[in-house]
Amino acid sequence: MMADLAESTDPALVDVRKYYGFAPQDDEKFPTELPLLVLSRMTEEYLTTFCGTMQDCCFVTVQVLHVARDADSCREQAIATRVLFADLQAMDLEGEDYEPDIRGFAITQTYRVFDESPGVTPAP
Repeated sequence: MMADLAESTDPALVDVRKYYGFAPQDDEKFPTELPLLVLSRMTEEYLTTFCGTMQDCCFVTVQVLHVARDADSCREQAIATRVLFADLQAMDLEGEDYEPDIRGFAITQTYRVFDESPGVTPAP
C-alpha cells in the first residue's frame, strides 16, 4: 500500500509527505510541516482451521492518517486514497477531527486487507 501511495500521480497526494508507522517529531518552535500522511499496520488476524493456525496469510488492519491545514485539502487526500484503494473494497472506518496540537485537520481511514506474506516487513 505504501508503494502505491508513493507512486500515485493524483495531485492531492503528490506533495504530501508520506511516512510508514509514525511521522518524525518536529521541532517544537515551528509548526508541523503539512500536509502529511501516515500509514500504520495496526493489527493482524491469522486464519485458524482444523489443522491449526495458517502462518502464510492473515487479515491486516491498516490505518491511514491524513493531516492538512484546511479541511478541504484533507478531504481531497482522503478521497484520492479511497479511489487508489478502491479495488481492495475493505474500508472499515473513516473519521475526521481537528488536531489542535499540530493545528490541522485530520482524517483517519481504517482498511482491512488480506496479506499473503505477513512475515515480510515493509520498507519505510
